[in-house]
Amino acid sequence: NVVFTIVESDQYRIGLIGIFGNTITQQRIIRRSLRIFPEQLYNTVAVKESRQRLIETRLFDEVDIVSVNDSNAAGSQSPKLTYLKSDGQLRARWRGVNDSGATYYVVENANVVADGATWNVALVYRRNGRLFLNVNGVESTDSPTLSFATQAPEYGIESRIGSIDPTAPAWAYDRIIFGQSELSEAIVDKLVGWAMQEIDRAEDLPAGHPYLSSEPRVDEENFPSRYQARPAEWEAWWARNPKTARQAHLGEPAPSDDGYTRVFLDDFRSDSVERSDRSEGGEDAIWYGSGWNTAVGGDAQMLMPGKEPDLYAHDPEAQTLTLSLAHAGGWKA
Repeated sequence: NVVFTIVESDQYRIGLIGIFGNTITQQRIIRRSLRIFPEQLYNTVAVKESRQRLIETRLFDEVDIVSVNDSNAAGSQSPKLTYLKSDGQLRARWRGVNDSGATYYVVENANVVADGATWNVALVYRRNGRLFLNVNGVESTDSPTLSFATQAPEYGIESRIGSIDPTAPAWAYDRIIFGQSELSEAIVDKLVGWAMQEIDRAEDLPAGHPYLSSEPRVDEENFPSRYQARPAEWEAWWARNPKTARQAHLGEPAPSDDGYTRVFLDDFRSDSVERSDRSEGGEDAIWYGSGWNTAVGGDAQMLMPGKEPDLYAHDPEAQTLTLSLAHAGGWKA
């Protein structure tokens, strides 16, 4: 969530602020202080809110607001938020991969006020692997909604606030807030509504917005249903369902699927595993490997599909898919 203004007058400029870019699983010892100074690096996970102004007026058409994991490698710029002065667009861009190599995935929104005085609210988020950009309460409509997945960024990669090019248009920001979660439509409305009220622009929200004339309140939407491990309930279930009970219908025909809605079907006649960092995958893929969280798997290393050794062995004749893990020169199945 970014609150910013585009400034069209010569004032002053401070040094760029960097953000130390790493995965959520990084060690606590390498996290940086939250105190904000020019040129200081700090952690994207730990930072909650920051305030600073970056001001300079020149001729360059584009100005970077913030670039998370700033690099040209696949899996970087996740995202990069840029203002394009020539067409008044705010652009969120991700660096992904398709079968031809690294590529960009872009969502743009023209609902920006660039008068040098008006604050804007931008919310960049993902839901179910899709990309969204909300500006001042208006969702992007001109850009396609894209499937997107990525691997972990390179270790030690830096993020930054502001443009490197000194000729970029001037701008200022009030706060930048980082979060990590899937945002429901209700939470998106709450975040945008709250931010627009913070800058006294709630009346500029679109007609019909739930917080056009009221403040967001904490309710059940703030506490969505999430999986929680309950060991006592699992132990009770196993006690009620011993192995003999679980095999009561072994060898019988599969039960009817009447009354059920099919979400996906994998008969393993074709290889249905896709690289998780192939941003345009998904139409034919059901399974993705490997995940980006380096804390999962421990010593057993997951490799991307297509890498050697092949951890995703598909046998179309037997209609099977076998997953293996490589560890210390051996295998774990």
